Amino acid sequence: MRIENALRKVRQLPGLRALAGLCGLLVCLLGTAASVSAAPATGGSLTNTYHGVEVIDRFGWLEDRAAAETLDWVRRTAEETRGRLDQLPDRPYVLRSLGDWFREKGEVFRDFSTVRGEGFVLVAESRFAPFRLVRFPESSLYSNRLEQLRVVADPASRGLGMEIGWYSVSPDATRAAILLRPAKSLGPERRLVVWDLTGGQPTGEEVAVVEGLGRGGSVGWLRDGTGFLYTDHRGGRPSVRLHRLGHLPDEEEHVTGLPASAELQLLASSEHSWIALSAFDAVRDERSHWLRAPDGTWRLVAGGADRVTQVDFGRDPIYIESPRDEGLYLLSRDRAPLGKLVRVPLSKPSLAGASVILPEGKEPLTAFRRSASGIYASYQKSGGAELRFYDLYEKEPLKTPVVMASHTPSSLREAVVMRGDQIVYCRESYITPREWFLYDPNRDAAHAIATPLYDSVPLDLSDSEVQRVSVKTPEGGKIPLFILQRKGTRQTGESPLILTPESASEGGQAPSFDLARRAWLSQGGVIAVAQVRGVGGESRPEWREGGVAANLRDSVEELLACARYLVASNYTRVDRLALTGAGQGAFVVLSAAMQDPGAAAAVVADDPGCDLLRGSVMAGGGDFAARFGTPEAAGGFELLRGLSPYGLVRNHVPYPPILLRTGFGRAERFPEVHAWKMAARLEEAVRPARSVLLDRAPSEGPSPRAPGEVLLERMADAYAFLFDRLGVGYSLVDRGPWSGGVTTRSAVVKARLSRDGMRARLLVSRTPRLNDPLFFGPALSTGLGHNLVSFELPGLVPDTQYHYALEVDGRLDWPSRGEFRTFPEGPASFKVAFASCAKTASTLDVFDRIRENRPLFFMNTGDFHYLNISSNNIELFRGGYDYVLSSPEQSDLYRHIPFVYMWDDHDYGGNNSNRKSSSHEAARRAYEEYVPHYPLAAGGGDQPIYQSFAVGRVKFILTDLRSDRDDVKKPDDARKSMMGERQKAWFKQELLSANGVYPLICWVSSVPWLGQAGSNYYWFVKGDQHGYFHHTNALDASTRTNKAKAPVEEDHWCVFSSERREIADFIKANQIRGVCILHGDSHMLAADDGSNGDFATGGGAPIPVFCAAPLDQTPSLKGGPYSQGVYRVKANEGCFGLLEVTDRGSQLDVALSGRNNQNQEKISLRFTLPATPPQQPSSPPPRR
Repeated sequence: MRIENALRKVRQLPGLRALAGLCGLLVCLLGTAASVSAAPATGGSLTNTYHGVEVIDRFGWLEDRAAAETLDWVRRTAEETRGRLDQLPDRPYVLRSLGDWFREKGEVFRDFSTVRGEGFVLVAESRFAPFRLVRFPESSLYSNRLEQLRVVADPASRGLGMEIGWYSVSPDATRAAILLRPAKSLGPERRLVVWDLTGGQPTGEEVAVVEGLGRGGSVGWLRDGTGFLYTDHRGGRPSVRLHRLGHLPDEEEHVTGLPASAELQLLASSEHSWIALSAFDAVRDERSHWLRAPDGTWRLVAGGADRVTQVDFGRDPIYIESPRDEGLYLLSRDRAPLGKLVRVPLSKPSLAGASVILPEGKEPLTAFRRSASGIYASYQKSGGAELRFYDLYEKEPLKTPVVMASHTPSSLREAVVMRGDQIVYCRESYITPREWFLYDPNRDAAHAIATPLYDSVPLDLSDSEVQRVSVKTPEGGKIPLFILQRKGTRQTGESPLILTPESASEGGQAPSFDLARRAWLSQGGVIAVAQVRGVGGESRPEWREGGVAANLRDSVEELLACARYLVASNYTRVDRLALTGAGQGAFVVLSAAMQDPGAAAAVVADDPGCDLLRGSVMAGGGDFAARFGTPEAAGGFELLRGLSPYGLVRNHVPYPPILLRTGFGRAERFPEVHAWKMAARLEEAVRPARSVLLDRAPSEGPSPRAPGEVLLERMADAYAFLFDRLGVGYSLVDRGPWSGGVTTRSAVVKARLSRDGMRARLLVSRTPRLNDPLFFGPALSTGLGHNLVSFELPGLVPDTQYHYALEVDGRLDWPSRGEFRTFPEGPASFKVAFASCAKTASTLDVFDRIRENRPLFFMNTGDFHYLNISSNNIELFRGGYDYVLSSPEQSDLYRHIPFVYMWDDHDYGGNNSNRKSSSHEAARRAYEEYVPHYPLAAGGGDQPIYQSFAVGRVKFILTDLRSDRDDVKKPDDARKSMMGERQKAWFKQELLSANGVYPLICWVSSVPWLGQAGSNYYWFVKGDQHGYFHHTNALDASTRTNKAKAPVEEDHWCVFSSERREIADFIKANQIRGVCILHGDSHMLAADDGSNGDFATGGGAPIPVFCAAPLDQTPSLKGGPYSQGVYRVKANEGCFGLLEVTDRGSQLDVALSGRNNQNQEKISLRFTLPATPPQQPSSPPPRR
């Protein structure tokens, strides 16, 4: 009331007296509320009084940025931080990996546009390469590649030291205004150059411009092409200027009311008669819009209070008889928080007379584009952008939109309407880079097509996934939380996790792709992106607005709620959780860490706002006050004091290690002094002070570095800091290692390293801590060899558990350590596991069940993956192994259990492939270099991979039934072979050599042995039935009404019956005992005791059979009948087989068990084989 009375008196004073009176009043009133002293010139405390409360600021002297003491303290602190970051053990390796990924060649596209039937786009050869402007016919977008592509502007190749930032093509497509930025400078000075697109040369005409903090800017060409409008920020003030070709100086356009901190964007109508100007004030999150008429006059259409976020012009109709759309469309949130689309006529652009085109819906409307006959509208839904097309010529367009859905939450980055209703739009997600799609409702109303425009990525990210969950807020609301991780990552609480609030600078365009995340995900890390209030928003546009001023506390509480959820849900532990943020997000994570020091184990804050009490009187204080408020306002002091990270610091509290960084050039960045004061206060309060780091962006100096190189260094700093603080070792092993080829005294270990030129040794020890190790190697990784290294391990001790780890470039790679057990020597009891048929890179928990059974080895009997590679390209097969080994479940199994492997069709050359497959040479080469295997009996070169080995008194014979197989359609006679003559002769000799020596001979066939061609023994099992079935449960054929259908795609032994009989006759004639067949291929568990497996002429060679599959596939039943029945799996029910041999001297007890991923036995077969008692060895073997 006292303030209102005083203001009333001031209003009665005339002119300057009123102004002087108002100033005196403000000083008087502020003096009663707060007394803020100026920052001391030299080191000393600062005392501020707010509402009668004195607050001592011990490091207020740092606010004098020009003082020698300040500069000296900042320099020393930054140098110490730089030294400590450089000493982080993982930093060189992280930096090298990031550099390899970002510099690797692969096209990157930006800023697509179209003029007069020609497409234009910026393209770079890598993420750090300069952009070139290219043009091509629009029709190329319908093909697999850009045809008739022509480079029209390539400033980098001209030695100018400048790179393209953005461009704008003239209405006649003969010229372009191109913004050039210095290649090695982060400063705002730029050159706007006019480029001749016909000759591909600059015209010599250019304008000096200054970009804003957001590095934005734009051009609007005049209709006749004689000049253009452009945005400028010279003197720190936004403006619009007119440049007429051939004339200098430029003229400043008279646009009144531009916000001082606004980023400007120009948009021309399709015929370039009208030009719209949008000004975005990131601090206040307000947009204002002006319209320039053809006569050059400007008019404010919507101010910040009108809550209009986007405008677009009407377009020429697709139908000639329809009138031209002379309207301006506006996305308004005025009394429509979720957004509505309105239209005003260009002749009278007043919101008061606006007509509603799209009313407010159930999801937030975030962007739109007007086409010839409709509206393309982007809605935020399920964590991403959903693009819809509303055909305004439809009777009820709002009820029949066409939805262009995305399989994963993604953002809409660009959308350009071409001719008519054609639109080219760009999607991007957390794990997929930008890719452009073309949709034309008049050509194919149901589908959008992929264009040749897509960003290439040097890494395969298909092994990663995004989960979306909702976390309850303290008030009962829901916080969208996106969890990025490798597929199959287990929720055991062991994963290192980064929790970050969505950055407001993304403008609601989350999700976004960041290649650098791979450095974290590849090490088993998890990234959680929380869309907390005040930092970024998905659920409602007001979600972000709700985080300012009085609701700041909610932002912090919501982030802490997400942290608690992630720990409680077993995604991580507190000591494996880090908080990271930038700008306002950095304020949120710091405030959270100060309020709850035990919530996380490390913090990284970039350009943070820390001192909320002093923020409004520091540099940029006006912007700060608009965002956070001031302590002088009613309730402001208590609110800001309770949230200010700087003010919340308490002595002797165990805060987590914190890395504070400044100088990222963000539009919403806070002055550096915030981070300086925070670092100084934490250094004083925390012991040891070495847990606080302050890093500044490097000054340009006499030899500036490219911004990309600086960014790489800073990304490496952050990740190396987090690896160190969370106790995560950065592995230099990209895939593997895995062991195989194990015998009583030897083994083979192979691995793929992260890059070429690495020198590796293998340490092998009998202890998990690798005490007294044996050293094998060295081996050198090469790019030509896919960076694979191989180690043969001779001279080992039988029946001994060994542990191993790679030493790469002199550094022990502890995270990738593995183990194996050598085979026992002489008679022994043991257990092995076997199975086939897994979806490529399956992460089903069946692999964990196999590992938990601790078999001596695991044998994959075919279809290791389902890539069906049909070309002779070794890189595709290498990529297949890479992909499978990216599965955490499978890689864990193969590191801890030795691997034995025989391929079948899908992992050799495609479905039902045979010797004619064009892929056989590449498949063999990749197998030999990547898989740790036994000696291949056929020798080197393009030969089959059949092999054999023994464990105790059991012989295992693995036959390759693809490399020399005849076509399945060939007549089934003696000339038709599945093995080929050479392999068959070897197989028979193996049987002869094993007979009488090994009581049990396990033949790994890879395809079913039982069955008759055209027979279906399980016709009665319906497609939706699962579980145990026996063929004797079928109705008599004479009583059933439905006729049994023959099984499809028979390519197993039933259609090679002549060769099957030949093998059975050979076994019978040579009285070979103890043969048992293990196979997969059919997606079932099944067993037969030999009663249905005697295919010798006249009988006499019954062979027990056991099928173990699928590891992870849809069910199928093949062959039969099986005496023990079959088990048809359910969805996501992986299965495997266990072979357990108990050697009792005079006999071998054999137990075969078919189990599912719950380790439940579903099928079993047991039998006993006679054996000759073993002889004792005359002398003990040498030990190593």
